Amino acid sequence: MSSDFDAVVVGGGPSGSLSAIELSKLGWRVLLVERGERHRDKACGHCLNPRAIEMLVQSGLGEAVRPALVGDYRRLCVCSGTASALVELPRQGVLAPRSLFDQALRDAAADAGVEVWHEASAMAFDFHRDAAYATVRVNGECQAVRAPLLVGADGLGSAVARAAGLNRRTLRNRKWGFSFDWPTARPPTLKPNVVFMFLHRAGGYLGLVCSSDSLIHIAGLMPSGRRPGADRNLASWMCDLVMQHEVLGECGLSRFQPTAIPVHAIGPMPWRTHANARRRVALVGDAAGYVEPFTGEGMTWAIHSAMTLASCLCDVSPGTWNEALADRYRRAWRTAIGSRQRVCRGLAVALERPRVTRLMIRIGDRFPRLSRTIARQVVKS
Repeated sequence: MSSDFDAVVVGGGPSGSLSAIELSKLGWRVLLVERGERHRDKACGHCLNPRAIEMLVQSGLGEAVRPALVGDYRRLCVCSGTASALVELPRQGVLAPRSLFDQALRDAAADAGVEVWHEASAMAFDFHRDAAYATVRVNGECQAVRAPLLVGADGLGSAVARAAGLNRRTLRNRKWGFSFDWPTARPPTLKPNVVFMFLHRAGGYLGLVCSSDSLIHIAGLMPSGRRPGADRNLASWMCDLVMQHEVLGECGLSRFQPTAIPVHAIGPMPWRTHANARRRVALVGDAAGYVEPFTGEGMTWAIHSAMTLASCLCDVSPGTWNEALADRYRRAWRTAIGSRQRVCRGLAVALERPRVTRLMIRIGDRFPRLSRTIARQVVKS
């Protein structure tokens, strides 16, 4: 069996679903391939910043995703040793659990006329002058699909990027992300509507938001050599962090055991590519390039990259993709997302140095306007 489409999108996260939706609006026949089951959860901090919300509303998806939003946040608190800084964010962000948010977008894609395949694995990519080809295993059968454009929205370590020869080998300073839900009564120290970031003296950090009075969502970033897939590494890293920050003990995290609750892991990061587009291929979201996240930038970049790709194709016929369009997208992506990632990369370098971070906190206490400026740059990302 074989099927022809104008575009095949591999990956049903925010970047993949939104790419499929926007291309469908332009009259493209689109297939969206998602390897997970419905409502699959992912490693994520669940923070969706204001700029991402604006883009979703602009795309007409505000009402579609509203049921997936479970709260909001207005402040950011950074804790390093005994020093801490609480910064009022310029605008309000929201909390969006990925199991709800991603599925809402995939359902919206189906409503927009996109053909959506769940629990489908795309593999054996091949690129020819006339089209891109992929073999997709779905419902126990292998099906060949063909399209002028293959959109890689398959995240860190993108199989599409690797098949197209766009991946860049990165061995130094790799980090690993993880997340989990921690059921506990919210201690008074943890104020609602605040994103907390607890820095580890050996590198990495733990982000924490209160999804409700009885549930805390936790997302962390561990340094190279501490892959969370190894339970003993994650347990020892968390134990060290709890000893450094008393409030984490108040949350009961001294009892944390990786084998006792579902922990979602992701990595390694950063993920970089030689380019995010070429003949027959375009990369969006994390697949196009990813640095350490803070308060919702990851999903913002994903959404923005999808909108950027669609904007580069708004004046061509459905199914049209060539090297000139690939170059148009590469330049637009560098302007829209690449510049924002450079800001976060600089902040990540600072956060890796506790002394620098504590100095920044003291300076921020003395000059609040500087703190607000830095926070505004993060939220803009």
